[in-house]
Amino acid sequence: HVDHNEHSVQIMVSEQGLADLRAKTPKQRAKLIIDKCAHPMYKDLLKEYFQHAERVTFGHHTPHDLKQALSWHIRLQETGSMHPDHQTTSKDTEQAARKIDQTAATKK
Repeated sequence: HVDHNEHSVQIMVSEQGLADLRAKTPKQRAKLIIDKCAHPMYKDLLKEYFQHAERVTFGHHTPHDLKQALSWHIRLQETGSMHPDHQTTSKDTEQAARKIDQTAATKK
């Protein structure tokens, strides 16, 4: 029996693949998740974000840029997609808004 908390992810599985995260640093984990588990449409964007985060955090243990990371979520709310090149319709935007409203309602 081994106890671990919910934040101690050992293996990540997605529709794109599997990433074995055991004995990896946070930076190694991020790169592995992007390479093995991210959707191909987002891989380059995620790699660019990670490189940017490493530059602006000057080598911190867990590089991140909250303003840029949250901009992905704002884009999702406004356009229905996190991808900057995704062309959306008003129907896409309305569907995204409904999903956000439903999610907010279930958390109350």
